[in-house]
Amino acid sequence: MSTEDSVKVHMENELEVAKKMAHLWKTQMTNVFCYLKRQGKIAKTVREEYEQHIAKYEIVIKNEDIRNIKELTVVMNLFAITLYTQWNALINTNLTAFL
Repeated sequence: MSTEDSVKVHMENELEVAKKMAHLWKTQMTNVFCYLKRQGKIAKTVREEYEQHIAKYEIVIKNEDIRNIKELTVVMNLFAITLYTQWNALINTNLTAFL
């Protein structure tokens, strides 16, 4: 395999890994968002931000720009962490009320 072919294969593999990581964080973000939504704990601004991330995800994945995919993955990761913080607070409140 030539060096050029090797680089091409490497870039294709890196793109696939980036797409899978983006999908993973989109799934994590969606799961916790849906849980909080069912509990009635989603503010309008949070819902709007979630919808923006989902819309951007669809565009970025179609364009297959690895840099944008990686950037969006970080943004979705941070947003998911914010949602998980709300989720943990809700769980703690429910446990405290139960005990």
